[in-house]
Amino acid sequence: MAVLLNTDQGALIDHALLLKRVYSNVEIDSKQSGSYLLKTNLFKIDRPFKMDSQVLAEQTAEGKGIPRRNRKRKRKSELNVGEVEAQLYHSEIVQRVLGIHTDLISKAKEAGYIQEEREHSHSSPGDVKGQTNDSVAGGGHPPVSKFSELDNNSAARDAARIRVGDTSLIDVCQAIAPPDNVSSTSREMSQKLNLSECVNTVISNDWDNPRLCEIGKESYIIPQKATFLLSDFKYHHIIYPTADMDKFDLIVLDPPWQNKSVKRKKMYGSLRDEDLLDISLEDLAAPGCLVVVWVTNRMKHIKFVKDTLFPKWSVAPAAEWQWLKITKYGKMIYDISSNHKKPYEILLMGHFEGSIQQGGLRNLCSAEGKRKKSESFETLGTTDKILTKKDSCELTNANFKSSNEADELTNVYEGRELRSLPCSYVIMSVPCALHSVKPPLDEVLKRYLKENPRCLELFARNMWPNWTSWGNEVLLHQHVDFYDLQ
Repeated sequence: MAVLLNTDQGALIDHALLLKRVYSNVEIDSKQSGSYLLKTNLFKIDRPFKMDSQVLAEQTAEGKGIPRRNRKRKRKSELNVGEVEAQLYHSEIVQRVLGIHTDLISKAKEAGYIQEEREHSHSSPGDVKGQTNDSVAGGGHPPVSKFSELDNNSAARDAARIRVGDTSLIDVCQAIAPPDNVSSTSREMSQKLNLSECVNTVISNDWDNPRLCEIGKESYIIPQKATFLLSDFKYHHIIYPTADMDKFDLIVLDPPWQNKSVKRKKMYGSLRDEDLLDISLEDLAAPGCLVVVWVTNRMKHIKFVKDTLFPKWSVAPAAEWQWLKITKYGKMIYDISSNHKKPYEILLMGHFEGSIQQGGLRNLCSAEGKRKKSESFETLGTTDKILTKKDSCELTNANFKSSNEADELTNVYEGRELRSLPCSYVIMSVPCALHSVKPPLDEVLKRYLKENPRCLELFARNMWPNWTSWGNEVLLHQHVDFYDLQ
């Protein structure tokens, strides 16, 4: 399993290990198969990241024998109202995350999932209890000397430059429009396709193993039982299920949020917050569908999702989780007290409201909510019930904060109680160095969903087995250049 440790407050995930298992038996052609591994350097995060200017200064000082001094940037002015609000918001998160991080890392070291960091150690690979070299902490890789701090994880940063600047997928999506008066087209995946055949068309397969496929002039590894749509945002409606298809039980969105860094570096296309309102969630979501939105730490985007997007989509707020990014030795990749960058990202979660029929989930938060759940429905019959926003988890759009007194949800699916969904939770993992790659959520969320849920990711850059993935770069990280044949 990709989940190495799991507590009531958080989980430790091995992203690299799950990828290794997914691509352990790839059909290269009709006669041979092989095991593909995402380039290991992409997870070689040995030390917390630093600004390039800071590393350069430290390298210069090291060469001159000047002792290092930790200096914090001084503010030239007082915090404005928005900055004060953000500071208060993040201070609550920081306090909770620090405790969970300490607890999980301690347990992980006891279990041998993360090794102690020692300078000039000569331990041999594989000497960590029960682990291999692909473990969350780099397995038995020996710790490196203190001077490696100055390389600023250069191996991972170099590996992340693979195919940087390649806009071919985005370009073809912008160049090709779907046929007039056609709302949806689909086809079966084959091991050889023209790129133009994939655009604005839902592609699916029923393979039992991943396959190496030739699409246009490039090679991609396509997971088994995966469905994808490569299209521009303005044609996202093509992914909507038709009348004879089931809607989705889990929808994960990772929007390309606008920020100053993106505009300055021109790293990738971004959307205005308001563009997300064009997505018709009712055409995608089954009753009670769990909706998960990845959000940056900017208050503007967080408030937009809580105050505008979720109400527009009829999504009842349910939980607010964090993904805490750590080094292979368990340290946070950034100083958590920094106002510039945080070592965590935020997941805002809610349930699509509607008639609880044939696959819906129901949520009520806290023990008091459980006691009152019989009062929270309007009975329409023996199984058909309606959820009102007032009774949903006692979390309104204005009061979405995590609470230790009301930290779990009770879920009922077709009369069967599912495992409770915590209102607050921390996922910890060594991050992949590729831009915007998030950790897999399957094993963490499956306890809160019905069996064999239909899962959809919007704004995807990669695919997973048994998922439907949409985006104008959905094939990007499936490119064979990111993998090594073992």
